[in-house]
Amino acid sequence: MLVSKYLPSSTVGVLVFGHLLFAASSMAQEDGSEVYSAFASQTTTVNRTSRLQFTIDRWTTDVQRARLIGAIAERGQAAMAEELQKQDPTGTMRIIGGTGAGGRTQFTLRYAREFVNGDQRQLVLATDRYITFGDARRNTTTEDNNLSFIVLELDREQKGEGQMMIGVKMNFVDGKLEVESYAREPIKLLTVKREK
Repeated sequence: MLVSKYLPSSTVGVLVFGHLLFAASSMAQEDGSEVYSAFASQTTTVNRTSRLQFTIDRWTTDVQRARLIGAIAERGQAAMAEELQKQDPTGTMRIIGGTGAGGRTQFTLRYAREFVNGDQRQLVLATDRYITFGDARRNTTTEDNNLSFIVLELDREQKGEGQMMIGVKMNFVDGKLEVESYAREPIKLLTVKREK
């Protein structure tokens, strides 16, 4: 069972990310790189839009997924993050024409799974880094909640939208998966489309 907490992020967004992270893939995933572009829309004191590019070079296997589940269930998020770092990268996320905090323009993806329902696809990506844009800095975050998740929702033409959850923390408590997010709200990903 999944329980969400937020400080004060979107409950729905947290539930979606937590559920999809541990769900089994709905179909066999093909080999080969896939490239997607999107615009990240942030609403804080001002509106900001950043252009992003996601490259998926491989998919997380069922065995790797099982190791992540076992790590967080037995030893907590720090153990899961350590296990995530041991796994080969699944791809990259790049900020195009801009930088993140500290001048970072690229983040390594450590998790990538695909879910298919009819002609709709969901891609779930994760990095073991706290993603920031422009001059944004960490706020009320710690090394314990550096995980960031991305979900891309695609139609039959490989276009759509998505969300990004930053600073996510997960725990198993009394057999339940609790998910917390320290971000105010998910970052909206607009005009998502497959480039390759």
